[in-house]
Amino acid sequence: MVVELEIKKLREEFKSQLDDLRKLIMGRNIVGNWVKQPIACAMIDVQPRQLRNLRIHVDASGKRSGSIRWRKGKGKTREYHKADLEAYLNEITVS
Repeated sequence: MVVELEIKKLREEFKSQLDDLRKLIMGRNIVGNWVKQPIACAMIDVQPRQLRNLRIHVDASGKRSGSIRWRKGKGKTREYHKADLEAYLNEITVS
């Protein structure tokens, strides 16, 4: 009985991760305006630590810095605004 529950949980987790991967592959076709941190990191190709520097915050001197809106999700998750991520990608120029 316990094994059956574990298998069911693993199936649900695998399905949710596969759905997230599909959304990531689709890129701009992600439903909703907010994306979770792993997807945001993959979209702009940075680590979570660097993503913290890009999100809107007040720095040590009291100035507002950053360009990506974010919000706290359930638990330890962070969500980032998809339009801001796309605007950040458009700012990057390759020379």
